[in-house]
Amino acid sequence: MADKGEHFDYYMKYSESLRNWLIVYGVGGIALLYKEGNAFCKDQVVIIAVSLIIAVFFQVLIAFVNKWDHWLADVEKTSNFYRKIKLPGWLLFVVNIGADLVSLGAFLYATWLLVGAFRSAP
Repeated sequence: MADKGEHFDYYMKYSESLRNWLIVYGVGGIALLYKEGNAFCKDQVVIIAVSLIIAVFFQVLIAFVNKWDHWLADVEKTSNFYRKIKLPGWLLFVVNIGADLVSLGAFLYATWLLVGAFRSAP
């Protein structure tokens, strides 16, 4: 059986991969709207684009927060100052879960609207 460190390595690998795919999906959706946007109702385009931007923003934001948290975890080994400013584990967990829920909700909503817009387009 794999040890906990190996499981965490797999978690990090899949987490990074999923985050990259979600960001590419959101940016690709915005590019699609830009290219094919005149086939849809203007209100639909705005709502879909805003949803995708929100989703991508939260994925990038959480990547930024995790990047700094991991840097602080590495630096705290040599300096007491960084131990005082590092985020508590429970707060980092809540921030990650919250950002993922918001972004996944925004992605699903944008996808639902995009599919509906394609179905109703002439």
